[in-house]
Amino acid sequence: MFRPTGLTAFLTLGLLAKHAVAAPTSTSRSDASISWGGCESFGVNSTDPNLQCGYLEVPMDYHDSSAGNARLAVIKYAATAKKLGTIFFNPGGPGGSGLEAIKTLGPSFSQDLQGAFDVVSWDPRGVGHTLYVLAVVSQWD
Repeated sequence: MFRPTGLTAFLTLGLLAKHAVAAPTSTSRSDASISWGGCESFGVNSTDPNLQCGYLEVPMDYHDSSAGNARLAVIKYAATAKKLGTIFFNPGGPGGSGLEAIKTLGPSFSQDLQGAFDVVSWDPRGVGHTLYVLAVVSQWD
């Protein structure tokens, strides 16, 4: 059973609270999926078999499906023990790469979490392998 103790529990909870991300509750995306694979094509050079990368298609605007989709580059440091869930890590910013953060910090996160969670992050728009999206709005529209 997963039981962090002492300082590790305090630091982990503090880290999670600082970087917690809430998903929109008004829109359901049951068709969203990630095809996980190697990270070499994402520029993440590592021999760690627990690192996996992929793309997640997300709406440009959850309230306007005609706006199209964007592709977020995502990375996962897979659980190394019985999986209890998934933790999403916000790389911060501006300009913070989630792929680079998990490449570097994934093993430490996994150890602190006793290997019981997948740790997932992403490159925000315009960072790394997530394309920058520029919306031009005319002042005459």
